Amino acid sequence: MMSGSRDEARCAGMDVLLHALADGELDAANALRCEAHLHECPACASAFAEIGAWRAALRRDGVRHQAPERLRGRILAMAGSGAPAWQPETAMLAAPDWLRRPLRVAAAAVGGAQPASPRRRSWPWNARWPALALAAGLAATVAVVVQPRVGPDDGEAATLQREVVASHIRSLLVPGRLEDVASSDRHTVKPWFAGRLDFSPPTPDLAEAGFPLAGGRLDYLDGHTVAALIYRRRGHVINLFVWPGDAAGAPIAPHLAGHGGGRDGGHAVVHWTQGGMTFWAVSDLNGAELVDFARLFSARAQDPAPPA
Repeated sequence: MMSGSRDEARCAGMDVLLHALADGELDAANALRCEAHLHECPACASAFAEIGAWRAALRRDGVRHQAPERLRGRILAMAGSGAPAWQPETAMLAAPDWLRRPLRVAAAAVGGAQPASPRRRSWPWNARWPALALAAGLAATVAVVVQPRVGPDDGEAATLQREVVASHIRSLLVPGRLEDVASSDRHTVKPWFAGRLDFSPPTPDLAEAGFPLAGGRLDYLDGHTVAALIYRRRGHVINLFVWPGDAAGAPIAPHLAGHGGGRDGGHAVVHWTQGGMTFWAVSDLNGAELVDFARLFSARAQDPAPPA
């Protein structure tokens, strides 16, 4: 009973902090506190992974509301012509029926017009200020509803980045989940993928540089089965996800992923493409070390043997 009380006290308030951590809203001290707690508490780590999974699901195409193209075009035209940022007629295009009458009334009060009714009444100035506040609040509400969606490339990359981080976290939560084949010998790890994948991931030996190979496993990302290579750096785990990409596209050098400043939920994320393959590396290492790992891996990918 005492042990249960201690666990409850230790996790008190963590539900709010975990959401803030996922949104990148915590200061450095609280972020470190949460990350340390996640390493010690499987229940909170599982809850944090679930938050990441829900965030990824909600960012998929077709889930978020998309404003009509006609409305988007009118907003862009107004912005380009220097017209007011909000006009009642434009907002009315996206407003539901229950919102249209309050918008008309508030807009009439702001503009000095009289609202249409059987009894025409004038609006004294001291009554127009509350209406002005109502109109501003309703305009902000409508602006949220009709906000243009992020470009497809940005949205897909952000979603994939969160999938990568969630897969990394899940691999650390369940004993035995990290590696399907545990070995520091690339001649053991690389052949293991043969027959399980329709491609062969590079598995360079980086032990002399301080990044020893630890094994590999199969994972599922971006709608298909991928290779997950496990490297280590001191006490840190690096998950490197590899799968065939757009062979016709120009190679992209290793770089911190652009969403969330290269960090997602306290994890550094590095992305690059090379030789028709897509690579995503994730770890709780600092970003500079993970970029060093990615550049070293990229350089050795064509010639996996370490220098003599």
